[in-house]
Formats: sequence, C-alpha cells, structure tokens
Amino acid sequence: MCGIFGYYSQDLTPFSTQQTNFEKLFIKSTSRGREACGIAVQPEASSQTAQKVGAKINYLKSSGDSKKFLSSSNYQHFIEKIGPVPAHSVIGHTRMETHGTHRLEKNNQPVISRNSSLTVVHNGIVANYRELWQKYFQKNSADKNPPALDTQVVADYLELLIKKYNSLPVAFSQLYQTIEGTANLATILPVQQTLTLSTNSGSLYWFFDKHKKRLWFASEKFFLKTLQTDWGLKAALPINHLRPHFLLIIDGRRHQTFDLKNKTSYKKTPLSPAQKSAIFVNHSEKKLAEKPFAGGWSLNKLNQLKKHKFDYERIYAIKRCAKCILPATTPFISFDQNGVCNYCLEHQPIKHQGIASLEKLVRPFRKNNGEPDCLLAFSGGRDSSYGLHLIKEKLGMNPLAYTYDWGMISNLGRRNQARMLGKLGVEHILVSADIAMKRKHIRENILAWIKRPHLGMVPLFMEGDKQSEYTANQVMKKYDLKLMFFCRGNELEREEFKAGHSGVRGADSGGVIHNLALVKKLKLLSFYGEQYLLNPSYFNSSFWDTGLAFFSTYIQHHDFTYLWHYLPWNEQVINQTLQKEYGWETSPETVTTWRIGDGTPPFYNYIYYQVQGFTENDSFRSHQIREGILDRETAWQMVCEENKPQYKNLKWYFDTLNLDGDMVLSAVDAMPKLY
Repeated sequence: MCGIFGYYSQDLTPFSTQQTNFEKLFIKSTSRGREACGIAVQPEASSQTAQKVGAKINYLKSSGDSKKFLSSSNYQHFIEKIGPVPAHSVIGHTRMETHGTHRLEKNNQPVISRNSSLTVVHNGIVANYRELWQKYFQKNSADKNPPALDTQVVADYLELLIKKYNSLPVAFSQLYQTIEGTANLATILPVQQTLTLSTNSGSLYWFFDKHKKRLWFASEKFFLKTLQTDWGLKAALPINHLRPHFLLIIDGRRHQTFDLKNKTSYKKTPLSPAQKSAIFVNHSEKKLAEKPFAGGWSLNKLNQLKKHKFDYERIYAIKRCAKCILPATTPFISFDQNGVCNYCLEHQPIKHQGIASLEKLVRPFRKNNGEPDCLLAFSGGRDSSYGLHLIKEKLGMNPLAYTYDWGMISNLGRRNQARMLGKLGVEHILVSADIAMKRKHIRENILAWIKRPHLGMVPLFMEGDKQSEYTANQVMKKYDLKLMFFCRGNELEREEFKAGHSGVRGADSGGVIHNLALVKKLKLLSFYGEQYLLNPSYFNSSFWDTGLAFFSTYIQHHDFTYLWHYLPWNEQVINQTLQKEYGWETSPETVTTWRIGDGTPPFYNYIYYQVQGFTENDSFRSHQIREGILDRETAWQMVCEENKPQYKNLKWYFDTLNLDGDMVLSAVDAMPKLY
C-alpha cells in the first residue's frame, strides 16, 4: 500500500532543477494511494556543519491526491521557501489510508522519529506495531495509547535500533526480524547525510544516472521506465530491483547494497556520532480537513445496530431440502416426493484438472532468475492468500501480487495481505481507485436501493470492485506478463440464488460469473435496466462506473487461470496453513474465515438472511454436502453460527460510508419476508 519515490543527488543542484522529474514520479505514484501526499527535502550542508549544528529538513504533507497536492498554494509556497539551496535527499509519498485517518496531519507521511534523527516514508503495513510500542515506548510515553499510525512506531523503533547498534545494516536486519507484515522504507538520516532504501517484499526499484550523479527510486519498475521514456534517452539506464530483505545505503560518496539475511555479507559499518539532532521544519497545515466520504469517524452506535435482529424461530421453521440445507425461499427451487431439492437432483460432481495439468500449464512461464513470471489477484482473503502460498512455495513460481483497492478492503484484510507479502517476500502491485469517490457511489446506491428495495439489486453494492478484471489486464501489459491467476472459480461457491432474484434461472457459471451464458447475461442486463427505470435514484454519479463494472465482469476478454479449477478446495488445510505458517488473522466477530477482509458481506448477508432466511453460507455449505465434504447436520450447525449478524463489522461499514446504519437496517427489516 502507498507509493514511495524520490532521489538522492550528488551534483549539488537545487530541487527546482529536478522538480519536473520529481513531480512526474509523484503523479505516476498516485495509483498506489490517493488519500494523502507528502514530501521531504534535505538541503545540502557540509558534514561538519551537520554534525555540530544539526542538519535541516523541510517537509510538507496534506490530505488529497497528488494532483490536488501539487497544484495547491501550500506546495507552491513550500517550493519558494526551499529556495535555491542545493538538495541531496528528496522523498515523496502517496498514501492509501490503512492505520490512522488521513484527515489528521500527524497520520500522513513523511514521519519524523521521536528524537528527530530520521524521517521515513513507508509502503506496507506492520501488523504488530502496537506490541512493539508497548514493549519499547509505552513506559516512557506521556500518552498511554499507541500512535494510530504504524509508520510512526516503525520510525521510532528504527531510530532506537540505529542508536543501539550504531550500524545501519545491523539495525535494519533487526527491524525486519522483529516486525510482522510489510515494510518498504525510504529513510533520510539528515545528520549523516544518508538516504536508505530497504524492503522485505521487493516493492522498490532504483537506477543511478552516473553522468548526473543522481539515484532515482520508486515503488514500481514501471514508474521509473516511463520516467526514462519521458527523458527521451537513446539507451535506457539499467533499473535495479531491490530484492526482499535487502538494504541500499546512499551517501555523498557511494551507494552500497547489503543482504540483511546474510550477516557475513556485511561488516559492522559504524555511523558518525551526531552532536545535534536534525532540525525538521514542518510546512503542513495541522488543522482537520473537511470530512469527505471516507472512514474514520464513529457515526453509528453498536447498541443502536444491535436492536436490529432476526426472527430465528420463523427462519428455522422454513422448509429445507432433506439432503442439503437450501430453504424453500431459494429462487426456482422445487422438491421431489422425498423432500430433496432440484439443485441436489441435478448436481454433477465437481471435476478438477489436477496438479499435473497445473504444473504443465505453468512450466513454460516459470523463470529461474528471480524475475516475476506471473500475476496473482490478491485480495488478502483466504483463497487468494492460500493461492499466493501455493504458487510461490509449491509451484516454485515468482508471482507479482496485484490488488485493486476500491475502498472496502478492511484493515484486517490489509494486515493479512502484509503478513503474506512480508513472509513470502512477494512484490505488491497496488492499484488504488479514487476511494472517496467509490465510497460515495456505494452510499448513493444504498440510499437509492432502500427507496425501492429488491434482492436482485443487492449485487450493485459490490460493483466498485468489478473493475479488478479490467485493471488486471492493464497490469499484465505493463509488466509483460502472460499468466494471470485468479483464486476464484471454486465451484463450491456457486451462488445461483443471487442471479435467481433477477429472474435468471440456472445461473451456473462454474464459479466464474464471466462464463455465464450470453442469453443469461442479456437477461440480467434487461433486469437491471428495468430496475433503473422503476427507481430513477439509481441514475446517480455511479452510473458510468457501474456500466464499466458490467463490461469488466461480463463482456471484456478474460484470459485468466482459475486455481480452483485445477485443485480441490480444502477448508481445513487452507485455514491451518494460513494461521500456523503466516499468522493469518481471523475476525473476532464471526466463526467463518470466508470474505472476512471485505466490509460488504456482513451487510448484504444481513439483507439476505432477514428477507429470505438464508445467505451465501447456506449455498456454500449445501454444495459441500452434495460433494460429500460435510454431512447435513454439521453444515446446519455451521450456518447457524456463520449467519449471525456482525455488528462491529456493520458499524465499520456504515461509518466508512458515512451512512446512518439504523436507518438502512430499518428499511431492510421492513421488507416483506419470503417466509
């Protein structure tokens, strides 16, 4: 998450001479985060002056995307205040909000360490930052609560380690041994006049222009390639990949790389002791920005939401299939004389292509030089997390993990992403949508829906993430990759009932909705068109975005490999592997591990359970019964727990969308029941 970029200059030129190039990298990095921006510039000073008087760093940060930031009067004033003094270290940051609301200046980056010896920009999430703060800083802190921002703890801990070991390689090695999650860092040590780049997932690239004596870096190789293209170079400068668990140290004389996992590869390189701390000049506005449609504010009370409950007695009394657990409220369901539903009677056993076929498929793409050889769509959910493990560890591939963040990935989901990426050392290509806009679209569609609620229109709340297929194709082209894995296609997850409420019978697409028959796609489109005409509130600012989502899902070409078409899906193996080997986090509010990293399922499953008396959990467990994976009694006990309302997650969802959850759930509760 987030974009980090910048340069180190040894030619003693002012920042203004490189401002255009730096701003190009700024704009390119917007795809990794649109919610806040920041810049830090260290003017050149003599080594003796820096040691005795203290080096100076100017920095500025603000909420909003890069275009807004770079065109702001604050940024222009910042450039004027820097003046013509030569600068050697310049770092920038585009933020996708994870820990700490971006509307508070202290939660944005660059971050200054507590004793003012370094400044850092961070890409990733450190999942155990609270534990680190409690162990190392709580005792001597006036505030008994940890900072909201994990990066602040990373900066403070790194400062502590550097002071303790007086060696950058040793300090960074210890840092990466201790943290859980992902940390790609660009760090300025102003007194030592040193810039460092470090990573445990490999999301950092750099090149050195030896003629102009500048080293440029960015979170993605593509950003640097396009920067060089803009320069019109006759021959491209070699772009270096900073591999996982490597450190690059740049100072006025040289740049040097260290393997942090190989202690014999580096000597203890002592730092020059500083007599003075650095001087950091903050040019930011510290006031709270205007509240946009984004999370971070507590609008809904839990006790307010908990008053919305289900009539379990009526739900449990619904007639259900004698073999599976699908109820009579399922669209197009029928029962034979023995009480067995047509879905069970028509079921065909799932056939997998097998591990040998998968190995044969990937063999021509596999690279042995450490370069990326495939792309994997990575939500941080259980299927894609296990898929990342399997493709990296079992198939011996070197995947790029790709995420399209549309604003509903929860912090739990992001922490699990960071755990997997950091442990496996996998580079993360993140494409961040305009999250404030996406959340606004969801909000408008929910407010439209409650005016004329219909179960067939519930999937509209998920339209924002459907462009992941569209952007996946773009990422493949950028990185010249020919193999794309989606960890969808699990045929146990067939959810025909969702299309059934739109009047589409037998929407069996093999677990991949793109494969729905053309006539059924047209019927879906006709249904949506009718609903829009009956409820003009759907014609809101999300209209064109919804159209692109339909195109991405049902029309555009999908040349993807679906992992679960090859391998059987085993819930116990998946859960045990993720939790034991990677410390994968589960939700404290539900027993299920399915879709716990997305904020939307607790809401749409509340709707389904309230109105029809079952959810996607019942459909999923029913398929497991038909496959002989579960017996009926066990499946029933499981869904009785899995279908319970998740009030804390509902609160997060409504708070994030700036919606009155009590009002929305009241509208759902008032809908006519199908039982």
